[in-house]
Amino acid sequence: MNSYKQWSGLTRERRFREYKRARAKGDIPPPGPCEMCGQTVGTMHHAEDYGPTWEAYVAAMHSLCGRCHAALHLRFRYPGRWAAYKHYIRTHPLLPPVKNMGEVFYRAGRGGDMPFVEHAHNNEWWELLTMKRYAGDLL
Repeated sequence: MNSYKQWSGLTRERRFREYKRARAKGDIPPPGPCEMCGQTVGTMHHAEDYGPTWEAYVAAMHSLCGRCHAALHLRFRYPGRWAAYKHYIRTHPLLPPVKNMGEVFYRAGRGGDMPFVEHAHNNEWWELLTMKRYAGDLL
């Protein structure tokens, strides 16, 4: 597991093992609807804080769908998309669920927009043009 914010990968792995044991025993209820968009399918827990105590970790848990969970983690890499996503979920109806968070990470990592971006004016071709200069070999 990678580091997240100030928390090391080892701390996150330790807390996740504790979380899995607590969930298996029924000490932590299943996640509810996504706290960001309201999606009820495929939600999971997300913690913004991993310590210093177990109680602090549990108190920092939120229910998120895969799309919102991935967008939340991608906010550091794509702050503009994060702002657009927050605006989108406040002003639009519920989006269909993603199969998993990896679907969003894959699209973002391949240079594509995360699957929540909507372009104005009915998606005219010129609105989709990029300002990035091509840096590869000429064909």
